Amino acid sequence: MSGTGVAATQFEMQYVYLDGDGVGSKLHAHLINANMEGAAGLSESVTRVLGKIASVLRATGARIVFVGGDNIFALADVDQALLESAIALFMAETGVTASVGVGETASDALLALTVAKSLGGSRVIWRRGSTPSGPKCR
Repeated sequence: MSGTGVAATQFEMQYVYLDGDGVGSKLHAHLINANMEGAAGLSESVTRVLGKIASVLRATGARIVFVGGDNIFALADVDQALLESAIALFMAETGVTASVGVGETASDALLALTVAKSLGGSRVIWRRGSTPSGPKCR
């Protein structure tokens, strides 16, 4: 805990950007192989799990900015455990990993998401000011 009583991996009302890892590539593979059922099934599972994750975020008081494709962007007061459970749920329901970037500004969240993906995905990265951090940000 910091001197303010806020856990190091929790900031109040941060921008949160969740994005599926490689969903587009998997959809493209289904299309290239003329597997319309596979493409439709993946699309439906992604849409369904994003709805569930958005509902969980709303229950914490989050303001959902958008849900679309394989993304959720929100302004939320969340912690590491909740975001890791969202990633686990995404994987369980789609068979595809997801990454999350969290930041004080929308651009910080986008940059944190970019770092998470560049480190292999399936992780949460927090960005506060100019420093990305997280349990797997190494």
